[in-house]
Amino acid sequence: MKSRLLVVHTGGVGDFICTFPALSALARSVSIEVAGLPERVALARAAGIADAVYDLESTGFASVFSEPNGRFRAFAARFDRALVWMADHDGKIAAGLMRSGISAVRCAPGIPPGAWDRHAAEWYACASDTAVSLPFQAPFERGRREVDVLIQPGSGSRSKNWPLANFEALAGQLEAAGCRVAWCLGPAEEEWPSRPNALPPMPLVELAGVLAGARLFVGNDSGISHLAAATGCPTVAIFGPTNPRLWRPAGPCVRALGGCGVWPDLDGVFGAANALRAGSGF
Repeated sequence: MKSRLLVVHTGGVGDFICTFPALSALARSVSIEVAGLPERVALARAAGIADAVYDLESTGFASVFSEPNGRFRAFAARFDRALVWMADHDGKIAAGLMRSGISAVRCAPGIPPGAWDRHAAEWYACASDTAVSLPFQAPFERGRREVDVLIQPGSGSRSKNWPLANFEALAGQLEAAGCRVAWCLGPAEEEWPSRPNALPPMPLVELAGVLAGARLFVGNDSGISHLAAATGCPTVAIFGPTNPRLWRPAGPCVRALGGCGVWPDLDGVFGAANALRAGSGF
């Protein structure tokens, strides 16, 4: 019988997806259950990595910082090990988990340290004593909604967004080439003009199904770009201020452009999109 590993993660979508290669390797020998923000951790279950997922708040986890309460002790009783993606400088998290009955606890920062100069997925692998090989694809089930090209012009930070006018021009070029373009607009894009071909709001797991069936995705350095790549969708990831060496989506069919303070131009992005289309026979 496999031992049970509790994984705790409360970071962003992209950060979480970067842990998938390490978690997938761990899942070969242990049963993984993940606690965190419900919509995000549901991706691990849909990807076949986690056997169960939980809303971290409902477990009583916050009590480990002082004295674990009965609710968390009851929850923790089923686990042999814990991997917590949080910095634990004073050791309170590890101590609280061990007082709750988990004998082996590892805590590591939720994002790579500043000196790390390799891919983020390799940081998560090193921090969890696993070996991973990139690129990585998760077996997300393809959804029923079909799109040719999905464009997401936003991200979690405006500083990481390629100009909207460029995305609009790119969409026009792709449509002129015969592609059906749909838009993925999240809460951060609510102030932008509405679009008749925008996807309706949907859970991340459902969006993963759409991406698994899409022929091309174009977006910024964002969690959804990581999700698109993880499904195997050909992905153009546009970088500006951030470093693609560290945060390039780790999927099997990715073109990462720009980065470290340099934005790609429209011709470069359109060329990369066309190259991926040609490579996939689209």
